[in-house]
Formats: sequence, C-alpha cells, structure tokens
Amino acid sequence: MPELLAMIFSYLERPTLVAAACACRQWSQLSLDTLWHDVDDLVGLFGLLAPLRRDVKQFFFTRPLEAKDWQRFEKYSVRVRRLYNNKECLPFSELSIRNVPYVGDSVFEELSRTRTSLHILPNIHTLHWYAPLRFCVMFMNANIKTFVCHLPLMPSPNISLQPFFHDIVSRMPNLTVFDLRTSIRVSEIEAGLVSVLESLPKLRKVVFPCYYYTSVLAECLSRLENLCIIEFQYHPSQGRGDRDDTVSVRPTFESGAYPALFDLSFAATYDDAARFVDIPFAPTNLTVIYIDSYLNESPAAVRKFLAVLAENCTLLRSISLVSYVSTMMLLPDDPDKAKKEWLDMHALEPLFACPNVTDFEIVHQYPIRILQAEMEDMARKWPSLQSLLLGAEPAWLSESTLTLEALLPFARHCPRLNRLSLFVDATTLPELPTDLPVFKCLGRLGTGTSLISQDTDSVALFLSRILTPGCTLEYGVAWDSTESLELVDIAVMREIDSRCDLWARVGELVPTLTRLRLEERQRTKDLEAELRRLKIMNASALSLQVRPSPRERHGCVVM
Repeated sequence: MPELLAMIFSYLERPTLVAAACACRQWSQLSLDTLWHDVDDLVGLFGLLAPLRRDVKQFFFTRPLEAKDWQRFEKYSVRVRRLYNNKECLPFSELSIRNVPYVGDSVFEELSRTRTSLHILPNIHTLHWYAPLRFCVMFMNANIKTFVCHLPLMPSPNISLQPFFHDIVSRMPNLTVFDLRTSIRVSEIEAGLVSVLESLPKLRKVVFPCYYYTSVLAECLSRLENLCIIEFQYHPSQGRGDRDDTVSVRPTFESGAYPALFDLSFAATYDDAARFVDIPFAPTNLTVIYIDSYLNESPAAVRKFLAVLAENCTLLRSISLVSYVSTMMLLPDDPDKAKKEWLDMHALEPLFACPNVTDFEIVHQYPIRILQAEMEDMARKWPSLQSLLLGAEPAWLSESTLTLEALLPFARHCPRLNRLSLFVDATTLPELPTDLPVFKCLGRLGTGTSLISQDTDSVALFLSRILTPGCTLEYGVAWDSTESLELVDIAVMREIDSRCDLWARVGELVPTLTRLRLEERQRTKDLEAELRRLKIMNASALSLQVRPSPRERHGCVVM
C-alpha cells in the first residue's frame, strides 16, 4: 500500500531514504517524494544542477548551467513542497562569525538567468525566506499557501519595500499564512503592509513581531473574512517593533468585523484591550486572547479587563495577561506603597464568570496576594482547569503568602490540570497529613522565582509525594523587561540565579524520588492485595474446620 509505505518513509533518516530509493521502482518514487518534500539544504538542492564549490564564506557553481541540467533537475524539483532558506534565521554576519558557508548571490543569479521555466519549484506550498529579497521572487508562485519572510533593516531610507510587497500580492494571491519577521518599525512600512493584507482575501493566519498591531492594521485585518488567527512571537528571529507605535491601540470597526477570528494576540495596555473587546462590532467569537502590556498594570486595570472579557467573550478558553516587569521598579524604600500594587483575589474575581476558560496565565511585577483558603476555593470552583500560570515570576522576591501547601487543592480538585506555576515560599514546609493527593496528569510544575532555602532535599521529598514520574520542574523567568544591562538590578538577578540553582537541584532529585515512591505505592498495593487474599483463604479454612461432620442415618450418609 503506497499510503502505508509513505507513512513509514516519513520516519526514516536521510541515509535510509537514499538506500530505499535504490531498492526498487515503487520504493524509489515514494522515497524520493519523502526525501525532497522538505528542503532546508539549498546546497544539496542546487547541487543537482551542477557541482558547487565553496570559498571562504559562500558556495558558487563551478560552471555555467545548461538546458540538460534543468531537465535532470526537473525530476526532483516537482517533489519539493517546502523550502527553507536559512532555517535558523541567522543573519549573514552571524554566519560569518560561525564560519557557516551559505549560497552566494552568484548562484541565484545563475538560476535566474538560465532557468527554462518560470517556476523553479512548481509544486511548492510553503516558503521560508531569510536572504536577500530580490532572489525570493523566482521561487514565488500561486500554489504557495504559507510564506515566512524576513525584512532586513534598510541601509538607506531611499530604498523602498513597495516592489517586494507588490510581488507578494501578484505572485502569491492564495496565501493563507503570512509570517512577517523584521525589526523595522511598523510605522515605516504600515502603508505597504496594509496594501498587502487587504489584497490577500484568503488569509487565515498572520504572525507579526511584537508592537506591530496598530489601530490601522487592526482595522485592515478586520475586513478579512477568513482570518482566524492573529499572533506575535517573542523569539529573536521574529524581530521586534517599536513600543511607541502601539502606545494607543484604539481602532473602530464596521459591521461584520472579524467574522472568523478566534485567536488574538497583541501588545497593548489593559485599558486599550478592554476598549477593543467592548466597542461596537468587536470580535465576540474569541476562544484565545493574549495581551502584553508595556505598563506595570494595576489591580483595578486587571479586574476591569477581566470583567469586560467575561461580559463580551463568553467562548473564551484561554486568557493570558502579561504586564511589564522590571527589576528597577521595586520601590525598596516604600514597601507598603508597593504592596498596594499587588494583585489579589478581588482583581481576579471576574475570571470565574468566564464559564469556558480552562487556561489562564498572568505575569506581573509583584506577587499575587492569595491565601490558602482562597486557593482551595479557586480549585473547587475550577475543576475543568488545564493550565494555570499564576504570577510565578515576579521581580519582587521578598515574600509570598503561599507555601507548597497551595499545590494540594489543585491535585485534589483539578484532575485535568497538566501545567501549574505558582510563586510560593518553600523555605518552610507545612505540617501535613501523610495521605496527600497526587496529581492525575500534571506534566509541568513551575516555581518561577519562588523562595527556597538550602534544604532542597526536604522540598524534593514533599514534591515526590504529590507528583507523577512524568512531571518536569520549571523555574526561572521568561520575561524580558530590559533593553540594556544598565537597566538591570544586578542584586535581583543574582538572587534569581541563586534560587534557580537551588530549584535545579530539586529538579534533579524529584524524578528519582517520585519513581521510588511510585514503586513503594505499588509494593504496598501488592502487599495489601496479598493480605486480602490470605485473609480470604484463612476465613475459608476456618469455615471448613467448624463445619459439622456428616450424620449417618440408617447406613446412609447425608451430605
């Protein structure tokens, strides 16, 4: 069966696929399809045309290409479905530093000059491009559905990206996924982006750098009937916009805006985000929302936004609220004033009016002031919870109102929980009964910047009593609050590093201890089962001993 063979080949390594291609005709075609389906090695691909030679930094053809080279190349080019140029998205300066050679400009120029057909890879549907833009055009065609491109910083303001934007629209009109990666300010290319987006009616997903979702782009995207997902990414290869471009995100929508949108991520203040979902014709079918604010948001702003979400977006399943975190905003001379900015259960209360939410994340400058009784109440009200990241990474490191006991309500009441992160004080362990609840399917436990003492063994022993062997421990911070080391409080970062080292020791101990406890529980169950079996056998033997002897009547034995 070709389908079964194709599935098997999809799991094979490249050398095995090459060997399979030489086995028989049927295997040859299927293995070649798999071998060239995804291409991230342009040297190997273009080496099919003519030999390539490497100088210090670049590869180049050793001879001019001929028509017969393209005839031979066609056997493989029709099999390519995904093309990745510089898959790791490393700038050419980084490639030079690492001494990683790359395909030189002369190779692309030779391809463009000698090709015998308009489309070099006619069946390609996914194109990832991190290279000079002028060479990207020769790989564009109407079959492409996913386009990921990197826009480099222009060396001169006189160089325009408008011709490249026109090529995207005219050569790839059927795009469904558009992923833009750049560090150019959105204000510099906003007009060109609008012209591209409004000319791609089949778009279903767009991905931008942070600080790219402006009022103008929001209004433009609202008119795309098929758009389902708007998101941004933090990883360095995605790039980063300028915060000043999204200081105010206040679009106005027309009737029928965002008819298909269900996943929305953008950077804005909580006040602007609340207005966004509360204005007329705002999207109401959202199931996922992710907001990153450049402000250290107040408890009042958090409560207001959650209340607006509960009122307008009843289908929400996942809510993520990230606010600005800085090690330089701790106000050490006025701790009482700082504590007024701590979130509490009052700020999070509207969350329980969202009936379908199963995932919740909040990142804040300060710890969340929640008592153990309130954690019990939260877990009891939220049995469908699957992921909870409750401010585990504050920059304020001094104290927490919670201990490791805060984990127990979720083990007891939330059987579907697979990820949990809390900021706790693990320097002292509470007095607890020996029979503790065990998490059913928790796969990731996060402690962030939680307090911990040198007694890591006791912490590991406690966690081993409530975790399953497959659970991993996460610690440290994911927030990036600074653009310069001059804005970092070195003492705070050293304290975070010290705590991470201690939690790392806990993370090394927990899997072994958890496995030992699981084996201990299994042995206990086996002993209990054996004890029950022996009790039954003993009771049966005793019943036989006290059974009356058969009575003889007229020579007959009565049984």
